[in-house]
Amino acid sequence: MHPFDRLVRAAMRDVPPYVPGTPIEEVRRRYGLDRVIKLASNENPLGSSPRAIEALHAIEALNVYPDDVNLDLRRRLGERCGLSADHVALGHGSNELLRNLLTLVVEPGDELVCAKETFSLYRHDALMLGAVTVEVPLDDGVHDLPAMLAAVTPRTKIVVLCDPNNPTGTRVTREAYRRFLAELPPEVLLVVDQAYVEFADDDAVDATLDLHARENLLVLRTLSKIYGLAAVRIGYAVGDPAIIAWLMRAHVPFNVTLPAVRAAMAALDDEDFVRRTRANNQEGKAYLYAQIERLGLWAYESAANFLCIHLPVGADRAHQDLMRRGVIVRAGTSFGLPRHIRVTIGTPEENRVFVSALEQALESWASARPA
Repeated sequence: MHPFDRLVRAAMRDVPPYVPGTPIEEVRRRYGLDRVIKLASNENPLGSSPRAIEALHAIEALNVYPDDVNLDLRRRLGERCGLSADHVALGHGSNELLRNLLTLVVEPGDELVCAKETFSLYRHDALMLGAVTVEVPLDDGVHDLPAMLAAVTPRTKIVVLCDPNNPTGTRVTREAYRRFLAELPPEVLLVVDQAYVEFADDDAVDATLDLHARENLLVLRTLSKIYGLAAVRIGYAVGDPAIIAWLMRAHVPFNVTLPAVRAAMAALDDEDFVRRTRANNQEGKAYLYAQIERLGLWAYESAANFLCIHLPVGADRAHQDLMRRGVIVRAGTSFGLPRHIRVTIGTPEENRVFVSALEQALESWASARPA
């Protein structure tokens, strides 16, 4: 045992590491492939907003610390929700904001309620702080809001709702969400993670509209997905100014870089890129659903930029077999879905390559089954 191991907090010892998507170069080397496509991390297949790239190229110097308040960007993001800059906090991705929030609120033994089959960092970060994660199974792939309410106890500090949900892509209805909002005890903080909400239809929940009705509500958003800014890491939280003030007190100074802010400001004006991204997503989704049905498979109804597909074999095997064919997807194992894969909706060509690889894999799985 290394001497440092004895210094690590007890709560941290049982926390598994977060496993990111497999890098393209690793798959290329491992299998000797000339071409590999990655459809594992829900990145924008059209790249980044051209206006954002132009703004990055215009940066002439990086020797001065960035603005740590970023009032202009916070004002812009607040205006999109009909709110002021005081309602917005920025983060090095929305994941950092979640980590800071839990650090502010959670003490050992406190409870966090979330879905069982959802984004793994909720559980990961709660465990780091010694909290108890109460996981409620999805109902046919959708958050079971009545069951989540029933799971709330006097020890519950936070309830996390991922909508649209990662990895299933499903969303709750407005009616069910309104009932949930009204019945959740006011002393419990509700966190609604809406990283993929820009891909959803007009009937989807916009949690920022409910801030006037509930003080203990925080909405997480990101510019990584629809704006294609995953590499510069910028997310934001929208909530009551009292919560935002605490988040800003807890943040690491200069956590949001100058390139991230410049790219974000430019991307928010790039309506054409957003339209093209949505159109590509809708067309790709329709194509993939048709092909999945043709192959005798099924997927959850997705309001996001990815599909969660049920398979006749285990997720880890499917993940490996598809990588051998040059396609990286995400195994559902870490999400509590051991017979599913999550695949990002790509460009038309990427979608065709994925379907071809999946069809080949299905044939190999069928031939390997005993008669």
